[in-house]
Amino acid sequence: MTIDTKMILEFSKSLRILYVEDDEILAKITTKVFSSYFKTVDVAVNGEEGLALYQSYKKETGEFYDLVFTDINMPIRDGISMSREIKIENPNQTLVFITASNEMTRLQDAINVGGNGFLIKPVGLEQLQVVLYTTTQKVFEHKLVSEYYEEIESLNLQLQNKNQELQERNSELEKSLRMLNTVVEKEAIKEAKQVPFDESSVEDKNLYNEQLDELEQADVVELAEICADIDGAIITILASDGSTTATLESLPLIIEGFNKFSSTISYYTVFNNLASALSSFVSSLENAPLPSTKEEVVNIFTLLESFVFVLKKWQINLQNREFESINYLDASLISDMNTIILMYNPQEEVEGEIDFF
Repeated sequence: MTIDTKMILEFSKSLRILYVEDDEILAKITTKVFSSYFKTVDVAVNGEEGLALYQSYKKETGEFYDLVFTDINMPIRDGISMSREIKIENPNQTLVFITASNEMTRLQDAINVGGNGFLIKPVGLEQLQVVLYTTTQKVFEHKLVSEYYEEIESLNLQLQNKNQELQERNSELEKSLRMLNTVVEKEAIKEAKQVPFDESSVEDKNLYNEQLDELEQADVVELAEICADIDGAIITILASDGSTTATLESLPLIIEGFNKFSSTISYYTVFNNLASALSSFVSSLENAPLPSTKEEVVNIFTLLESFVFVLKKWQINLQNREFESINYLDASLISDMNTIILMYNPQEEVEGEIDFF
């Protein structure tokens, strides 16, 4: 294959090189030749000056030279010694050694250092073009691959950051939606669905207060812990994108939690309706088959997470006695349970709405 200047320039025109040569006349001629091929040519007269120039270039630009051309025998510091130091700083540095024919015994030293090409003085045009073509092609392709990988890494990092940002926004939106649903439900209940406490369901007002006092002292903390356990199991399912394995592992914990909650509040007469509804709700969860797709699982357990959020709000309001009626959320909670079961087991829809009473 015949190599011409155009072929070399395809690879060399963007490269920056360091040229180290102690022969002033040869350095001047060769620098002029190199300048026609390379973007930048920096020149040093010995290995000591060449190493200093190499280090200062890295400090100023944050990059290494693309190519280093160096004579072998030079005063103060030779090309072999300089190249060893360069290789310590940059093991991937491409090196081309220039040597006289009577210095052939030192070629093995140059090979051991990691020389990528060799020019034998006096350097002919054909020899120069072959070495320039092979070395510049290698450097150019290496840079191209490196830039490609850097671009991929940059894009991946951007995608990861964007994905994290979207997840955070989605989490905030879901949280806001749950809070909004709770507020809307509370206002709607106040206006239309509020179920006032019926004092006839307990012996008298004193018993009603006694039960609230007992709940606060004995069970309100346990109710909070039960809600946290249920919520944790639901989050495990949602974090797995509704996988069958996670659902089968976590569903028993959810059912156990609701059973505990129902059993705990069933000791208090004022919560008979809610306790009974929860018991029926648990029974339906136990007997219904698992949803057939991951999407259905995610939809159902997202709604279930919202339900638990309201249940926790109910527990907190009981603890702080922030309510107009002890049963003010019963209708909403029972309605949510009906909706979840109908989504969980559509067959129930054929037989009519689930009756918890």
